Amino acid sequence: MSFDDDFAADALPALYAQFGTDATVTRGAAAAVPVRIIVDRGQESIGEHGRVYGLIDTVSFQVAEWEPVPGDVVSWTDHLGSHTKTVEAPVSNDGLEAKVVVHG
Repeated sequence: MSFDDDFAADALPALYAQFGTDATVTRGAAAAVPVRIIVDRGQESIGEHGRVYGLIDTVSFQVAEWEPVPGDVVSWTDHLGSHTKTVEAPVSNDGLEAKVVVHG
């Protein structure tokens, strides 16, 4: 790992502790696993020529806690209520943090 990777790996848990939300995630019939996530609502989905096609919700995970795949179900409660959403597609995964599009 490079210095930047080491720094990011050390700082990521603190960022999730401060800005994250407690959640559970399940895959298939397996038991729910507690994780800490960062939810971004209303992200613009941008297509060809910078055209906005719609708004999406994304959830970021620390890969050390959980590496999401399409079909995983994420549940959390925040100031807007209780939410249960299904992982639709990956956005990014740098080996430390994975961001996915969720729906539901």
